[in-house]
Amino acid sequence: MPKRLKTITVGELAELLSSLPPAAMVVLSSDAEGNSFSPMRAAYDAGRYVSAEPGELFGTFIDLPEQLEHVATAVVLYPLK
Repeated sequence: MPKRLKTITVGELAELLSSLPPAAMVVLSSDAEGNSFSPMRAAYDAGRYVSAEPGELFGTFIDLPEQLEHVATAVVLYPLK
């Protein structure tokens, strides 16, 4: 069985970032292997995330109020490219 990767919360991310210089650029990887990178765009969405199956790393981000009761609260960060 493949090893599951740990997800991170906004609080954990804020704690990790708190020790870095405030002017440091935020850069996102295009995939888990780090094959390419792009600076983060100054945009994000808050809504809910539902995985395809429990514990899966792929799923759908939704922001419609009628869909919010049975899925996890989430934030999406977007790369520039």
